Order: sequence, then C-alpha cells, then structure tokens
Amino acid sequence: MANRYLETVSVENQKGFTLVELTVVCSMLFLVVIGLYRLFDAGVLAYAFSDNQAEIQQNARAAIFRMSSDIKNARRITNGSASSSLALETPGGETRFYLNNGKLMRRINTGGVISEEEVAEMVNYLWFYDIKDNFVKIIIETGKGSNVYKVETAVYIPDKDG
Repeated sequence: MANRYLETVSVENQKGFTLVELTVVCSMLFLVVIGLYRLFDAGVLAYAFSDNQAEIQQNARAAIFRMSSDIKNARRITNGSASSSLALETPGGETRFYLNNGKLMRRINTGGVISEEEVAEMVNYLWFYDIKDNFVKIIIETGKGSNVYKVETAVYIPDKDG
C-alpha cells in the first residue's frame, strides 16, 4: 500500500524549462528593460531641457517686446549714457526699466504716483547703450546656469510731429 504513492517519473516525458534557460531569459529581459529605461530617461531629459529653453527664450522676447513698445510710445529717452537702466519721458510722466535681483522691473511715475511691475524673470544681464534722444540699443540675457539666451535689438522712437 505504501508503494502506491511512489511512482517513478521519466525525465524524457517532462515538459518545461531548465534553470539555466530561465536564468538566460531573465538576464536578457533585464537588459531590454534597462535599455528601454535609458531611452525613456533620455527623452524626459530632452523634454525638460527644451521646455526650460522655451521658457528662457519667452522671457527674453516678452522683455524686449515690452521695452520696445514703451520706448516707441515715449517722447524721448532721458538718460544719455550707457547703463543697466533706461529712463523714458512719457506723455503721463516717466517710465524706467532696470534690473533687480535677476528680474527686469518697470517703474512708472505718473504725477507722483509710482507703480512697479515685474516684466521678466531669470534676467542675467541688461544693458542699454548707444543712447540718443530717439534711439537706443538693448542687450538682454536670460537663463539659468549654462542655459542662456541673449537678444540684442535697436529701437527708435518714431517722430510724433509728422
């Protein structure tokens, strides 16, 4: 009666994988997963870099657009030498652009009422030069670390008399 539970099993009739086969397959699968992870990680890094670069460029473009539009609407430029700030005589008073702790600021003085607003952030460098009554050149550099974007432009104040 005890022999009834003991049966001999032939190895030739067994179906399945050996331990060596399973180890090889697991190793190959591990290498494929590592490769896919590296591709995914590179894609995430590329996306983050391009998103950061777009933000930096947008900051510079917005700053140049805002300064250009205020300069074009001004009567004249009141500071006559190259500097990191620009003062404009406007129909309502005075507007000044300046750099403050990495932020481009716009200060408006209209009849003694002073208001300030942030025009752009992540500004590393701002320079106004070649200043005349109706002309100025502007250099602005925005960015973080080694990822920087530099814009240079010239703006004229149109002749409002004719």
